[in-house]
Amino acid sequence: MKRVFAILGSLVVLTGFLGIGSANAAAKLKITSSPTGVVQVGVPVEILWQSQNFPKGAKVDINLTRQVSDSPRTFELVRQINRGILNTGKTTWTPTAADLGSKLQIQIGCSLDTTFVKGCTTEETNLQFKVVSSASDANQKFADVNQADVSRSDQGVMAKLLTSLGAALSNLLKLVGPR
Repeated sequence: MKRVFAILGSLVVLTGFLGIGSANAAAKLKITSSPTGVVQVGVPVEILWQSQNFPKGAKVDINLTRQVSDSPRTFELVRQINRGILNTGKTTWTPTAADLGSKLQIQIGCSLDTTFVKGCTTEETNLQFKVVSSASDANQKFADVNQADVSRSDQGVMAKLLTSLGAALSNLLKLVGPR
């Protein structure tokens, strides 16, 4: 009997050391479904997540963030969507005009309203999306093209195209003549 107890006692110590079992592990959150592509203002979006080792009654925060840098990868808080909501695994968010923009991500976090004795971690997602104001905007491509993203060679090509277009319009006006 003494040997069996010693083996079981060692097993309990070993599992505690390895973090096996919910009593000894940190709480974890992971988004399983969030917006991608293009999302329209006023159209509800469902956000789903999974949790592990969460204390009963523990709460989560849901944030809207925007990526502002690639190296290092940096985000800014756009706004808090939900603060201190029960960990049900899902919530619905309806984007507003204040949410317009691109390179957006949903971020879930362990709420400051709950004490996590063993800690709490979140798994980052790479799912980015864009919020637009209307259905016609939603039909545009996901990638934004702005002057900062256009290389110098692309700017030269664009300048040549615009010059050619201007010349073609001028010739067309000459053909049509005054009215």
